Amino acid sequence: MRVTRAILVVSVLLASAGCGDTDDGAAPNTPSTRPSATASYAPNVVHLEGVGAIRFGENREELVGRKLVAASDEMGCDGQPVYDIPGYVDAADLIFNGQDKLGFVWVLTPGVRTPEQLTVDSPMADVRKAYPDAEELPASERSFPGLLVKAEKTSFLFLYEPQTQQVVKLLAGFTDILREAQSAGITC
Repeated sequence: MRVTRAILVVSVLLASAGCGDTDDGAAPNTPSTRPSATASYAPNVVHLEGVGAIRFGENREELVGRKLVAASDEMGCDGQPVYDIPGYVDAADLIFNGQDKLGFVWVLTPGVRTPEQLTVDSPMADVRKAYPDAEELPASERSFPGLLVKAEKTSFLFLYEPQTQQVVKLLAGFTDILREAQSAGITC
């Protein structure tokens, strides 16, 4: 099942290879809960700038060299490996785009969470309380409904089961990639 998710995710990144510009020249237009650029996080905390000490847009080779990510035994659609956080294997997949920059993180288990302690299986009532200004996204033929928490160029995407009102998928990364994943579905 994990292999299928990873394969599906990588195809979205390939379609969005030119997306996720990381220029930080503009003033942020972010929710009040956005962490500061100097905040430090445990390796298993996904935030609007990345996960742990890793930031969206960072180069894969450099992260491997610093031993902040490790290649899993799985391959994505494009034949590139999926990456894990050392010590949190199978808790989240780190997905790199065509330019080898971190594009997004797919949280797979409650072993990885937001600074507000939200993760897979969290009640949507808690998500809405933590992010009252988040954008509601309708379900599509290929995706669950979602809640998009936007920062300047990055977001959290909480996809949830309408019946149970629980988070079934949590992604964090560049907003354009996450919007595409939610609206078009993740296909391979």
